[in-house]
Amino acid sequence: MLDVHTATYLINSGTSLTLGVLLLTLKPFQGTESKLYRTIKQYLAYTAFIDVLIDAVMLYVIFRGIGNGFQNSFALPAAYWCQVFFLTSATLMLLHEHTAYRRFLRWGTYPLGVLILLFLGGFAAFLAGHGGTPDPFTHYCRTGWYAALTIAAHILLLLAILGSFVLIAMAARRFSLNVVNFFSGDDAVKIGRARQFFTIYGAYIIVTTLNMFLFGETLSIVCINLRAVLKLLNVIMVFNMEPLLMSTGQKMAGFDVAEEAEAEKEAPLRAEMVESAMKRWLSSKDKPYLKEGLALSNVVDQMGISGPQLSYYLNHYLGVNFNSWINRLRIGEAKRLMEANPQMQISDVASAVGYSEIAVFSRNFKKAEGITATEYRKRCAPEAEIQ
Repeated sequence: MLDVHTATYLINSGTSLTLGVLLLTLKPFQGTESKLYRTIKQYLAYTAFIDVLIDAVMLYVIFRGIGNGFQNSFALPAAYWCQVFFLTSATLMLLHEHTAYRRFLRWGTYPLGVLILLFLGGFAAFLAGHGGTPDPFTHYCRTGWYAALTIAAHILLLLAILGSFVLIAMAARRFSLNVVNFFSGDDAVKIGRARQFFTIYGAYIIVTTLNMFLFGETLSIVCINLRAVLKLLNVIMVFNMEPLLMSTGQKMAGFDVAEEAEAEKEAPLRAEMVESAMKRWLSSKDKPYLKEGLALSNVVDQMGISGPQLSYYLNHYLGVNFNSWINRLRIGEAKRLMEANPQMQISDVASAVGYSEIAVFSRNFKKAEGITATEYRKRCAPEAEIQ
């Protein structure tokens, strides 16, 4: 009869294998699959397959009664490091941090590569000096050189975990700032939910660290089960949010950092031009700020100015981000609608001013006015019968 530890490894390896295969074979629930999305799924699949490999070796260790040799070996931290590398890379791409991803590739691969070369070089040197030794690899694993490399691998894993965590935290913060500067209304809320990837990532990294450096059967079982749950949540989010995240990247792609610096340099000269373009846009009869799914890229195309110019003007002259500015305009229109039509349903008001989700409209209205939309509507017609 299997013990709990063995059963846990078997279940987790089966779950990881299934998730990895699903990531490589299933198409997104909506829309078409982009090249970037395929790469993200592949990296997450590799993360799952590394778990399968680790679990398989642990099961072999259990069945052979070898003890804790694998936990203390060079191979386990190296495997976990590869897992952290793929998971961090996938998360950076999901957050559209392509520059940070390229930097991570440079500094993230060299240290482990050097350690592996030292490991193989040491083994080759050992073979040259102990050619007739039976089972030379076992004897090599007992040398001081191997012990030093194992300690170095554990230290490298800790540094990689800390560095990756800081990198993702900074990327998540930039992503949050970009969302409110590029998108409005429902889209800003939906895209902002991508920050949950950071929460899952952080939890997975913490659990991996505990599983790697703290021993004990009960703790190990808990960590393995938590890792399986977090992997499942990650896969579900990737499939659900793919179309939204990919379109987010396309809309943000035109925002050039150099152009942003130029906009800041020429801000005093351009402010009058931006203000004039903004007034023309706001006075348009079709009230373009009420259109659902409005993004910064749409607005600047209609105004005939650049994204950095409008963003800088909003941030530094009006003291708001793009999302707050659009919400302010929409809430103002919603108030006018309710004043003119007190019988109008709140859901109809929300839809008329560009919100597809009434919950988002209600939250923004209360934040702006200090009271709910329903309370405001009652104030507009205190004696009228409101449905």
